[in-house]
Amino acid sequence: MALIRLEQLARPLQDEEPECGLLQLPQELVYLIVSYLPVPSAVSLSLTCKTFKALVHGLGIVLGKTDFKSRAELLATLQQDLPGIYFCYCCYKLRRLKPNADWNGQPHKWTPGPFHPRSWWLSEQSNVWHVPMPYHFPTFKSHFHIDFMEVYLIMNAHFLGPSHGIPLETMQRYVAFQDHIELNICQPSGNHGSHPGDHPRTRQGLVGLSQKNAEEFPRLEGLWRFSHQMIPKIVNDKLYVARFYRLNGPLVPWQCLARLISSLEPEVCRHMRCSAASSPPFCNLVPMNRGANEAQRSLPGNGLYMVPLCASPESDSCMICNADYDISLIQDTDNNQWAFTLSVYHCLGECRTPRDENWSLFVHDLSGRLGDAVGRLHERARRGVRVSKHAGNARRNWVEGGQSQVVCHGGQEQEIVSLLDD
Repeated sequence: MALIRLEQLARPLQDEEPECGLLQLPQELVYLIVSYLPVPSAVSLSLTCKTFKALVHGLGIVLGKTDFKSRAELLATLQQDLPGIYFCYCCYKLRRLKPNADWNGQPHKWTPGPFHPRSWWLSEQSNVWHVPMPYHFPTFKSHFHIDFMEVYLIMNAHFLGPSHGIPLETMQRYVAFQDHIELNICQPSGNHGSHPGDHPRTRQGLVGLSQKNAEEFPRLEGLWRFSHQMIPKIVNDKLYVARFYRLNGPLVPWQCLARLISSLEPEVCRHMRCSAASSPPFCNLVPMNRGANEAQRSLPGNGLYMVPLCASPESDSCMICNADYDISLIQDTDNNQWAFTLSVYHCLGECRTPRDENWSLFVHDLSGRLGDAVGRLHERARRGVRVSKHAGNARRNWVEGGQSQVVCHGGQEQEIVSLLDD
């Protein structure tokens, strides 16, 4: 390690009025300590006083322009003492926080940088071989997009205080609609998402999207009602999300219901979805090779099954991301309807970086070549051994837990506007 002459410092260490124990240590020991610090910690130390700034710069410790990991660690640390400021993983800069707004209400949401972390969403793709997609269905599913910066700011408010993030309740979502769906025959045509006016409907043939639970209309006769709700909770410093997907409709024959569920394929997570079958098969239009590379797990007692095979054999859980699920399908004779419910419980973790294990498993599909079915199943089995011990935890923690008390780990808050990169 190269020695630094005291004359090179802005002020000699012995002339500094010591305000902390570090400045009272022998000079050589201070140099040694600083030289072993991680780059973000050393740069953060250099911002405390001119003496440390000269020392750190004299040792040649600087943030590289392409060292985004160190930059993220530094700015994530600095945000702790800046109320109304947050570190953005989309552009690796400090940004102003708009009070009392969700992530969609933040100005920077619509001007992301080149490092946008991977998000979670419900796939807009459905099985186009069975029924035309209901008009509102794509918009219905789009309401449940989860951006990393959204959960990051929610956990910022939890760990650092409300002036550093957004409220937990901004993640609550609900959407519902009703529509008439023709289920008597399979329709291989591509008329999905057509406008309601493009084909005849009765006056009660379509009920538009409702985004408030209290506004849910009773199911109209002959229509199918779709509803989806998302409720977040923070338990033991981890973010949990429960989703409740409900489908209610007329008591049609099982083949018709299987045709609908196979078209919708409600998703448990990025690794599993629910489908349905009938005997005899309700459709002869599906290509024979569809699903040939994916194993299926039948659900006892009905014609539902899960694809692909990554469900825990001990409990209804995904062996990849630890999502727990419950599926219910009943014939409600009192209300003369089918009632399908899919309840899913996700653990998103602490959400401190996009590389956190829980978040990574939540948003990423399995690696490997798409056509290598055997390799994919082996990888599922390998990762399943590691995470299967957590099966059931997400459901149990969400049901038994609740919003934790806000814990403020940050230091004294102070405004340092000059650190912002506008």
